[in-house]
Amino acid sequence: MRRKRFVGVCVATLAATVTLAAAGSAGASAGTPVTISGQTIFGNGFGTFTTSPGSGLCASGITTDIVSVSGGQSNNHILFHNIKTFTCDDGSGTFTLKLEVMLVFGNSADSFSWTVTSGTGAYTNLHGTGQGVGLELPGEVDDSYTGSVHFN
Repeated sequence: MRRKRFVGVCVATLAATVTLAAAGSAGASAGTPVTISGQTIFGNGFGTFTTSPGSGLCASGITTDIVSVSGGQSNNHILFHNIKTFTCDDGSGTFTLKLEVMLVFGNSADSFSWTVTSGTGAYTNLHGTGQGVGLELPGEVDDSYTGSVHFN
């Protein structure tokens, strides 16, 4: 009898969890594909960006970076943990992404993942995630971000 009651409680808990998850996802807006192109100048932590039309993001602006570094002990790669803030030229607001960047020594390109962590103005309710590639050029890094964003 105790076993049946326990199984019944587990089934009821699972059903409630599925119902709540479905209700939560129904309230979220659908993701919109986004592409961001950015250029960051070495040494000063400032850069510029443009976004793909129709993404709901401003067309262009400037960026600032707060970077910490880990790894390197393997003499194979290093990890950059970057908080990058995008400030829109049109005054609509800012949005901040957390980037986790892996640079393999000897490669001129890095790969990274990104997640929206906060926003102001028109981007207060911005959410999103994606991947990217950075190409190291003399004096700068050119980044290409792809993913999706949504507002809710």
